[in-house]
Amino acid sequence: MRINKLLNFIVCPHCHLRKLTLERKEIVCHSCNSSYEIIDGVPVLIKDIYLSEQEKEQKRIYEKGYAYISAEKYQLENWNKSMCKRVFSVETKDRIKTYVDLGCGATAYTVIEAAKKGWTSFGIDLSIELMIKAKFIAKKQGVEENAGFLVASAENLPFKSNTFDYVSGIGLLEHLENDTKVIKSVNQILRKKGLFYILVPNSYRRTYPFFWPLEYYIDKTIGHKRHYSIEGLSQKMKQGGFVLDKVFYNSHMVKFIEVLMEVLNLRLASDKTWWEIDKKDINSNSSGLHLNAIFRKS
Repeated sequence: MRINKLLNFIVCPHCHLRKLTLERKEIVCHSCNSSYEIIDGVPVLIKDIYLSEQEKEQKRIYEKGYAYISAEKYQLENWNKSMCKRVFSVETKDRIKTYVDLGCGATAYTVIEAAKKGWTSFGIDLSIELMIKAKFIAKKQGVEENAGFLVASAENLPFKSNTFDYVSGIGLLEHLENDTKVIKSVNQILRKKGLFYILVPNSYRRTYPFFWPLEYYIDKTIGHKRHYSIEGLSQKMKQGGFVLDKVFYNSHMVKFIEVLMEVLNLRLASDKTWWEIDKKDINSNSSGLHLNAIFRKS
């Protein structure tokens, strides 16, 4: 996305006013005189010195985790396709024109696939390396004009109020120091009746105890701050100006058959079995390791 087009959607993350202009290779705010560097077409709207210790650690973990991703190759795995199916199956999808994924990572697959639908789509992340890679992938996929990428913090969203029809936070809230602040910020940037798709780790007490050691290991390895019950999440969302629209779960016992198939590289001659298992896995049974919820701005 060209910077001039992107400027129609963003505000200064420092003073949150809209008086931004493009000057050489910087975005300049004429309200507070802040300036923001543009690197390879990606605006950097937060500097490392302003990141919290949690954000710095998350940036380090995910830059390392995405290092193997080739910007030259874009290929969705089945789990990517399943996630897209969940995100894009909302009942009001025909009325969605603007979308942002918070913490999109280097592949930014939801942003790219949304752009292919004709949506004006944005992805934000803390790492300039990941966002440059995502921008290159979007260009290779022919959706560069519809996909914008920013280096920004989910805890300080640099978007104009009442701008987006749809926001997703896939594996986001559990990593944040202040999740309630993010929820309120998302409410601000969503239009009336806009949707917020959330995927978070389900409450320990809802999942089978023999999964707890694995969950605990994952929590410590990638920096999860918390798990969520639908009751607790709904309460936080209500305080942030949202009402629950839909809830479902995934990563049940049957899911581990999928995982075993992947580990053993077994596709049983086609993907049919994988998708049959995936369909069974996504349901209302609250024992799943992952909680999916769609909230509507109230």
